[in-house]
Amino acid sequence: METLRRYLRHLLSFYLSLTATLSQYLFSPFPKIRRFPVFVPMIEALLSFYFSFSCNLVQCSVDLDDQTTMHFWAPAHRKFSKPNLVMIHGYGGNSRWQFVYQVAQLAESFNLYIPDLLFFGKSHTNRTNRSETFQAECVVAGLKRLGVERCSVYGISYGGYVGYRMAENYSEMVEKLVIVSSGVGCTEDQKGST
Repeated sequence: METLRRYLRHLLSFYLSLTATLSQYLFSPFPKIRRFPVFVPMIEALLSFYFSFSCNLVQCSVDLDDQTTMHFWAPAHRKFSKPNLVMIHGYGGNSRWQFVYQVAQLAESFNLYIPDLLFFGKSHTNRTNRSETFQAECVVAGLKRLGVERCSVYGISYGGYVGYRMAENYSEMVEKLVIVSSGVGCTEDQKGST
């Protein structure tokens, strides 16, 4: 019976990821999406369904104070035997669009915490601070409210800068850091030549 459940779950996961991938492929050139704006909410709903049912994640909003709310995808049932992994997206999207291809596999081995950074997705603030240090502070505060004491961080693009600030300022929390496509540590000349 357990084998059948696993098979059906993998089949559903495959179907949902294929549907999300095809939807992104068919509607990926953003100028075309503007002609059909109804498809964006449809794809968002599909991705939410995929994160919830195939990846066993739930949405949570964490009020950090009266001006700032962080939105996270978090494990539906955290397993203390698994390590915690925080995945931080870059510019141009939110957590669902950025990590759709990785999240199902990683959810098998990690307790995943995937925030929408402030001003992206469902996270927002009325504060004027827009720095990656402020983003890192808010992600850490949200994680602490969710009961995360130690974690590894994976950041892509702008998320790499936020992850770097988390590791720099909250070294007691961040065990390991992976930075992808960020240019952290590059000189201005190196940044200009890429």
